[in-house]
Amino acid sequence: MRSKSCRRRAPVMTVIPLMLLLLGGGVVVAVPKAPATAQSDQQVAGSSRSLGDRPRLRQITDLPGNESTPVFSPDGTRVAFSADGSGSRDIFTHDLLSGTTMPLVATAAEEYEPRWSPDGTSIAFTMATDGAETVAVVSSTGGEPIQLVPPELPARRARWSPDGRSIVFGARAESGRQAWLVSPDGSGLRALTTAGDHLPYGWSPDGQFVLVISFGREQNLWGVPVDGGPRLQITSRDGEEWWPQWSPQGDRVVFYTTWGEAMTDIWTADVATGALTQVTDLEVEDFLPAWSPDGRWLAFNSDRASKSGLWISRPDGADATPVATDGRVGSLPAWSPDGAALAFSQLATKDELYSLSAAGGETVQLTRGTHTVVEIASSPDGGSLAFESVGVGTEADLFVMNLRTNDIVRLTDETTYNARPSWSSDGTRLAFERSSGGGPRTNNVATMPVGGGEIVSLTSSGYVRRPVWCGQFIVYTVEHSATSDGPNQLWRVPAIGGEPVQITTTPGDKWPTDCSLDGTRLLYSVMLDGNRSQWLARLTLDAKLNDAVTLGVGEGGRWSRDEQRIAFISSRDGTTDIYTASAEGLVLERITNDATVESPPDWGLAPDQILFTANLGGRDIWIANVGDLVARR
Repeated sequence: MRSKSCRRRAPVMTVIPLMLLLLGGGVVVAVPKAPATAQSDQQVAGSSRSLGDRPRLRQITDLPGNESTPVFSPDGTRVAFSADGSGSRDIFTHDLLSGTTMPLVATAAEEYEPRWSPDGTSIAFTMATDGAETVAVVSSTGGEPIQLVPPELPARRARWSPDGRSIVFGARAESGRQAWLVSPDGSGLRALTTAGDHLPYGWSPDGQFVLVISFGREQNLWGVPVDGGPRLQITSRDGEEWWPQWSPQGDRVVFYTTWGEAMTDIWTADVATGALTQVTDLEVEDFLPAWSPDGRWLAFNSDRASKSGLWISRPDGADATPVATDGRVGSLPAWSPDGAALAFSQLATKDELYSLSAAGGETVQLTRGTHTVVEIASSPDGGSLAFESVGVGTEADLFVMNLRTNDIVRLTDETTYNARPSWSSDGTRLAFERSSGGGPRTNNVATMPVGGGEIVSLTSSGYVRRPVWCGQFIVYTVEHSATSDGPNQLWRVPAIGGEPVQITTTPGDKWPTDCSLDGTRLLYSVMLDGNRSQWLARLTLDAKLNDAVTLGVGEGGRWSRDEQRIAFISSRDGTTDIYTASAEGLVLERITNDATVESPPDWGLAPDQILFTANLGGRDIWIANVGDLVARR
């Protein structure tokens, strides 16, 4: 009988996972199945529907804090990345064969921007102490880093030459930013450019040129010869070009630019002729392109799916295909050496399920998988939890978790929208909001058995929201668009079917949040003059609300098992936290601090256990399997 009262909120803390996208071929076979973390994770992943042409995604890091800048080892068996979970950025490696993640460099300084040597024996990176940056090298198996650049030359952005004999990096000197060369042992330090303002971004495939952005009256791309000779101008158009990369064949350079437009687009330039090809031309941001090892594809970041995601396309823009669009992708994507996988970092966007004791104690994460847990509803006996997830498939679906075993069962698997579950008082059925996909006009109340089975629709008017099972009835909100320009009002319909009846007419938008087991005491939220507050009222059989009393600023109220306390969320102190109050609205207690809870809480199996959803993740590394995808085209 528990129902939800609000949609998603701002995330709590951000942890960014590292993901690897498998494209097919060698690495796909080499990468082992992710080790099991919890039974719930296995079942959640196992119940996912196929996404057709979407590649398979697998998260490979889950460290505290943020992981970023992943790069494959030359043999494709390891990924190096930086992570800031210790309070400063350090270099880690993840072994794709064993699934183990190990710190490579963890000093008092900050270490980031790792780059593998061509033979895989060393990693160059940027090291910063008190803000002063330098370039260093360390063995890929760990050990003491070797600083390559003297302290008086601030340096970063190290890139190995194709033969591994030199490293180019950018350094700021009195003459401006310049490109420098050094050997991996620290010898042979010399300036490659000496005048102007230049940032190095890599090498030509034959190692004869270093690709730089030259800043001046115009910002253009140049190839600077390593052994002397005339520079090669690659672009000459007014504007700014960023993150250039030489193609594997050496004939083109890819980059992104605005070139006077409001949005960034991806272009390529012919090295020999300077001829330009526009790869993307949409009213969205497309940026951070990266060539596949065979030069047949480009991976890039794009916000064409409303948030920064990972896409691939042909170098001419054809066959643009989404790879990962469920989160905020960050950093340049990295291809595996065989072109079978993409590694990228992604900001966590999944709202997971957590529990804590109302008396205090540790917060425990209950789900960790493909679900974005949006709204939860605890069964009358507290042993099961129904929830809505928008992380599996294209629409929201309903699931039930056994809180004793963490087993998860999927109840709906359709193209329709099934959301905001609420239990009957005997725990045998669920009421929920159901839509055929035509927006709010198609939202109606439906019920189904908890074990799955026939779905019964109880309303047909549309514009129906947030059903709550209340004794013999189901109470819900009808949005004003369905009736008039007035506020959203509460209605009820018999649970066995029948004529709906309006039960409120007072000012303010209203949403039911929970009901006592006997169906006589209804909790609901009211929005009036921009302020949302939680109310308690007695519901009579003649569809009247009596003895209404406000419990204060908040929403999403849920009864405890003994119906003596109410848990709800409130943003009274700037963050969305969980509070409890007595049934009379007295004895207010704050349960979480600065948690920014994502949706209304509910009570769990133990008398003091409170369940809630939140996004406590950060930026992690993921892998995406796109091999089958590119092989078909």
